[in-house]
Amino acid sequence: MIRSFSKTTSVLMSGALVASMLPFSLFQAVAENTDVVSNTNNNVVNSKIPTLADDAVLNWATKVGEGYDSNAIGTPIIVGDSLIFCSGTRLYKMDKYNGTVQAYSEMAGRSSYNIVPPTYADNKIFVGLANGAVQAFDAQTLKSLWIYKDQLSGQPNSPIVYSNGCVYTGFWNNEDAEANYVCISAKDEDAENDLEEKQSIWQYTHKGGFYWAGAYACSDYLLVGTDDGQNGSSSKTSCLLSLNPTNGKVIDKIEGLNGDIRSSVSYDNQTDRYYFTSKGGSFYSAAVNSNGTFKKNADSYDIKEIKLENGTDSTAMSTAAPVVHNGRAYIGVSGSSQFTEYSGHNITVIDLDSFKIAYRVPTKGYPQATGLLTTAYEDKDGYSYVYFVDNYTPGKVRFIKDKKGVTSVVDGVTESCNNGGKITKVENCAQVLFTPVEAQANYALATPVADTDGTLYMKNDSAYMMSIGSKIDSLEVTAQPEKALYCTGDNFAPKGITVIAKFKNGTQRDVTKYITYPDYQLTEDYLDVTLTYDIQRYGDKLDKNNGNEIGIVAEPVEVNVDVTVLSKTDYDAVESVVSAIDNIGTVTLESKTLIDTARNSYNSLDDSLKQYVSNYEALLSAEEEFKKLTPTTPTESSEPSEPTVPSEPTVPTDPTEPSEPTVVPTTPTAPSEPTVPTAPTNAPASPATAVQDTTQNATSNNAAASSTQANDTNQTGKVATGAAAPTAVLLAVMATALATAFVLRRAKPLNR
Repeated sequence: MIRSFSKTTSVLMSGALVASMLPFSLFQAVAENTDVVSNTNNNVVNSKIPTLADDAVLNWATKVGEGYDSNAIGTPIIVGDSLIFCSGTRLYKMDKYNGTVQAYSEMAGRSSYNIVPPTYADNKIFVGLANGAVQAFDAQTLKSLWIYKDQLSGQPNSPIVYSNGCVYTGFWNNEDAEANYVCISAKDEDAENDLEEKQSIWQYTHKGGFYWAGAYACSDYLLVGTDDGQNGSSSKTSCLLSLNPTNGKVIDKIEGLNGDIRSSVSYDNQTDRYYFTSKGGSFYSAAVNSNGTFKKNADSYDIKEIKLENGTDSTAMSTAAPVVHNGRAYIGVSGSSQFTEYSGHNITVIDLDSFKIAYRVPTKGYPQATGLLTTAYEDKDGYSYVYFVDNYTPGKVRFIKDKKGVTSVVDGVTESCNNGGKITKVENCAQVLFTPVEAQANYALATPVADTDGTLYMKNDSAYMMSIGSKIDSLEVTAQPEKALYCTGDNFAPKGITVIAKFKNGTQRDVTKYITYPDYQLTEDYLDVTLTYDIQRYGDKLDKNNGNEIGIVAEPVEVNVDVTVLSKTDYDAVESVVSAIDNIGTVTLESKTLIDTARNSYNSLDDSLKQYVSNYEALLSAEEEFKKLTPTTPTESSEPSEPTVPSEPTVPTDPTEPSEPTVVPTTPTAPSEPTVPTAPTNAPASPATAVQDTTQNATSNNAAASSTQANDTNQTGKVATGAAAPTAVLLAVMATALATAFVLRRAKPLNR
C-alpha cells in the first residue's frame, strides 16, 4: 500500500530520494514497485543540502518553455538520474547532472499553469492537463498509455495522489463553480491504444472545486480539503472531507472552516494527527479514527486552529502544506500585500506541544510553496534546516535552522528594503542560500526537490530549470587512463579514466562523463594535462548585515593527469617493443622465436626508454612459462647411472719414486698404459661397458707380461731393468684385477 501525504512527491528509485512539492503543498509518497517509502513524509529528507551561501552554487540552468501560464515550465520530480517535468505540450526527461534534455513525449494538451508536478508510481508518470484531463505515460519510454477527461472539466491544479492501484485528483473551474474530485484506475487496460480514454471509478462534486488540494490517501479513507465556494478567500464555508477511497462516498466531514483550503493534508505519526492550512489564514490540526471518521471531544470535532500572523491587520493567508517534524510545523505566510516586498511575509514556526506560534522569520517575498526540511545535520548540532523560496523576484532560496525549544530565528541576517525610494533595514531575516540573477531571476511558485547528494532542483517563472548544489572541494583521478605514453602531436586519450568530485558537504560522486578534456596536440615539454569540471556557474557570498553579494562567478575545478610525450623516433622504438611482446600471445612450445625476438628487441632498446615498455612484465611471464614447457632432456640410459668410480692408483715400482702407474706396452708402437680406463665425468659409462673394457685390458697386460722380458723401454722414458720388471708387471695386473672387481661390485646394485 502507498500512503500519500499532502503536497509533495517523494520518490525512492535508483538511490535517489526525491522530495518534490507542488508549488503550494502536496505530499505524496511513492516508490518503485509501489512500496511504501515512509508514513511520515512531510517533505522531510536526509540529504546534505548546503547550509551556507558560500558553499552553494548554481550548477546549471536550462530554459524549457516561456513565462508562467500555459507554456510555463513545471516543477520536476526525480526518477533515477533524471528530472521529469512538463512544459507546453511536452513531457520532458532531463539529465539532472548537466541539464541536457534526454527525451520528450508529446502530451494530449497543455497544463493550465503548470503549477502541479507530475506524479511517479507503478512505473508510470501521471500528468494533469487543462480542461479536466489526466494522462498516463510509461516512466521509462515516456510513451502515452491512457487519458482521462472529466465531464465538468476544470484546471488541473490539485496534486495527483497514488494509492492501491488508483490515482486521485481534483479540478477547479471558478470560485463558486462546481468541479469534481475523482478516482481513476492506474491500469493500462488497452495496451494497443496510446490514447485509451479512461472512465473514473467514482467522482465527488463540490461547489468551488479543488485548488492545490492534495489528499492524504490510505486503504481506509482519503482526506482532502475544499475551496469555500465563495468569492474571496475568507468565507467559513470550506470543509475537510473524509471519503471512502473505493467508492467516493462521504465517511465524515468537518464544515465551517476558514476560507479556501489550498493546502495538502500532511500526517505526522509522532502526534498521530493531520495538518493543513487555509487561505483564510488558519493552521489546522485534526484527529481521525481508523475507520475514517473524525475524532470528537464531547459534542464537537477534535480539530485545533491557530490564527496565523503577519504583523498587520490583514489576512495572513497560507497555501503551503505544513512540513511537520519533531514536534514542530513550518509554513509560509503571506504579508499584507501578496506581491509587495517585506510586507509581513514570513516563515512561521509552530510548536505542536503547546500548539502556539514559536516565532516568525521575515522574508522579502511570500514563501507560497511548501518548505523542504533536511535532518542530515541533526546528529551534528541538533538542528533541522528548512528551505523556502520567495515568490517575489528574483526568487531567493532561503533557509532557517530550528529545533525544539528555539523561540527566535537562529543566525538571522539584515536585509535592505526599498520602499518607494526609501531604504530601510529589515532585521532577523531568514538566511539566503542562493539568489538567481539576470535571466534566471523571477517569481517562484514552486518548491525545490532534493536528491541524495543534497542538490536542489527548481524552476521559476523565468522558465529555467535550475540545479543548486554544494560546491566542489576537489577532483580526484581514481583510475588512470589506459594510455599514458604519447607521441608528439597526439591528443590526450581519456579512455579508462575515472574522476571523482568531492563536495564541500562531504558527499562525492563520479563526474567522469562531465569532465572537459584538452583538445590541443601534445608536445615533448608536456608533463601533465589539465582536466576541467566547468558546469558550475555562480552563487552568493554571505553578508549578514547588508544582504548577500550575488552572482559571484564560480571558478572551474581542475585536476592534472601525468603524461609522457616522446619524439616520434623514440615513441616508435618503444611501440615496436610493446608490439613484439604483444605478438607473443599464448605461450606454447612454438613460441621460442617470438619470445627471443621480443627479448632481443627490448635489450636493444635505449636504457632511458625501457621504463616506457608498459607490458614488460608480460615478457618476463612468457619467458618463465616457456621455461616450464621445456624441461632438461634426459640421458639415453633407461635407468639413472651411478657416478663414475675413480680408478685405483698404480702401485709405484720404487718407494722413493712418485707413485705413477707403470706402463707396459704390448708392442713397441702401442701405448702401454696399464691403468683402468675411466669414463668421462659428464658421460659416465654403463656398468656393462666398464666391465668389458677392464677385462680386455687385463688380458692384454697378461699377454705383455708373458712375451716381454726385462730391459723394455717405457714410452715415458722410464726403463724396467733386471728382476724388477716382472714384479712391476705382476703388480700392474693385480691392480687391474682389483679395479675390475671394484667396478663389478659397484655396478651390481643397478642390475637388481
